Amino acid sequence: MKGRIFTLLKTLSIVYLLYFLCRLIFFIFQLSKFHDCSTLQIIKAFFAGTLIDTVAIFYGNILYIFILSLPFNHLKHKAVQIVTKVIFVVTNSLAIALNMIDVAYYDYSQRRTGDEILITAQNTGDLVSSYLTDFWYIILIFLSLIGTLIYFITKTAFTNVSLSGTKNKIIGLISFLTIIGASILAMRGGFFRTPLLTQDAGKFVDARLVSLATNTPHQLISTIQTENIKEYKFMSEEKAEKIFNPYLHYSNLTFQKKNVVILILESFDKEYIGYYNQGKGYTPFLDSIISQSISFEQSYANGSTSIEAPPAILSSIPSLMNDSYINSQYNTNRLSGIGEILTKEGYTTGFYHGGENGTMNFDAFVGITNFGKYYGLTQYPDKNQSDGHWGIPDEPYLQYFANELNKSKMPFCNVVFTLSSHHPYTVPVQYKNSLPEGTMPIHKAIAYTDLSLRKFFQTIKYYDWYKNTIFVITADHTSITEKENYRNYAGDYCVPILFYGNDIKASVVKNKIMQHKDIMPSLLYLLGYNKKFFSLGNNIFDPSQNGFSITYRNGTYSYCTPRYHVETNLTPIDDDGRFFKNETINPQTLDSLDNSFKAYIQVYQNRIVGNKLF
Repeated sequence: MKGRIFTLLKTLSIVYLLYFLCRLIFFIFQLSKFHDCSTLQIIKAFFAGTLIDTVAIFYGNILYIFILSLPFNHLKHKAVQIVTKVIFVVTNSLAIALNMIDVAYYDYSQRRTGDEILITAQNTGDLVSSYLTDFWYIILIFLSLIGTLIYFITKTAFTNVSLSGTKNKIIGLISFLTIIGASILAMRGGFFRTPLLTQDAGKFVDARLVSLATNTPHQLISTIQTENIKEYKFMSEEKAEKIFNPYLHYSNLTFQKKNVVILILESFDKEYIGYYNQGKGYTPFLDSIISQSISFEQSYANGSTSIEAPPAILSSIPSLMNDSYINSQYNTNRLSGIGEILTKEGYTTGFYHGGENGTMNFDAFVGITNFGKYYGLTQYPDKNQSDGHWGIPDEPYLQYFANELNKSKMPFCNVVFTLSSHHPYTVPVQYKNSLPEGTMPIHKAIAYTDLSLRKFFQTIKYYDWYKNTIFVITADHTSITEKENYRNYAGDYCVPILFYGNDIKASVVKNKIMQHKDIMPSLLYLLGYNKKFFSLGNNIFDPSQNGFSITYRNGTYSYCTPRYHVETNLTPIDDDGRFFKNETINPQTLDSLDNSFKAYIQVYQNRIVGNKLF
């Protein structure tokens, strides 16, 4: 068995080397994300990454290890050797491919890709070909790594084992059991109480380096495995809900049944919007809308992917776990939201998206939240207009949406989710030369969507219902950035959030934080809704509320108030009973921040687990 053990160690060492190279390539391509980390911190992330790589490597190679270590003479057959080597190459090629995907895609999601790839893969269309075209250089790197893998495995000779005699059979069996036992231990990540998951990287490295220390195969494994979130008992339920009350009631208001139109713009980072950048941007029409709206100096998304946006925007449920709420095991919980609330008041409701029905399970979410009807590509009258990638381009789809709004029974609350500003940024040929190129491929697509918005508003402003409508405009998440002042926490999440309408008095709200989770309660306030409802967000128009943002990424929570930004990965609390550690904030303020954070997390987690989100 010594020969086989040596072969096993040699071939797995090659895999470790390739994982290291994948991490190095990721680091080089994403260098700007780690520019403010010290060399020592980065080295530590690489070392911690070796432990995390172990989990993924042994998961991916368990079948190969099992075949190679079996105490039989099966490897004397050439066919068995070939099959074993093919298994080794295929499984590790898939792992390397996953890592290479994030070399490019991390710019858009700001986190390692998890089990959402299994959902997205069902709706890819021509996205694979566009990825191959746009990131051909990554494909070349991938092929080089696979070539290295194939070269070493073909040069590796598998040693046959002579199992004659009782002694050799016993040694062979003991060796087999030892190897399998050690492999299972490696798949757990060692002798930890619980299996090592991606978010555990926060225990070993700085929060900014979690994505560097992890790898994409392990992220996929972690998100598939992670089915439960914890219930917390930092304080009594009564105290937690006194600090953060999830029930809102504007009893002194008069309900005005205005129409509501919510526009969720794909990847509309504030960086691309001229209004927020001294007029330098690609959104002249949106700039004009912002100047006539209630807008926010500090406004943020709750997540970094499209699938995380609808629950936060429409139901005030932020994404604070490894899975998006839509893909989590809790996605069948009883869940309310703006659609159900207004439907009970006689509103007509609907959710419109030009992509294939089933994309990101938006249609399932619409059903769970009683948001009325879902309109996808299947319902669109001319499917030949599809861009060949995601679905119907924004200009024709927004015109279709305008027509649908005009046919809707009033009052109505309808949502549209655009798609043209998503990679591969397909712009109709007639606009190829007339729209600004910008300095990144997404800029022309942003300009195209802005043009589509202009034409949408030009169409609807003549309809009778227009003046009696509140428009909410936001983006699902941010995207790739090039400006230094956006390369920070705020830049990772800063999106526009606007309230626009005939009776809306334009203003810029300063010294308050507005986040996706706050849209529903704030909108209901503007409508004068006067019944009790459940919300995990704040009414930003309440003078007693300054707002806060809370996000979760790579195992780390970020909690921001208008003045402070603190982070924790819920590792053991310090001697003073706090999760937060920040020497620049005085202890009394830190206590207050820590207490508010604990209360919110406790309410959030326990109500999700207990199915009490309504």
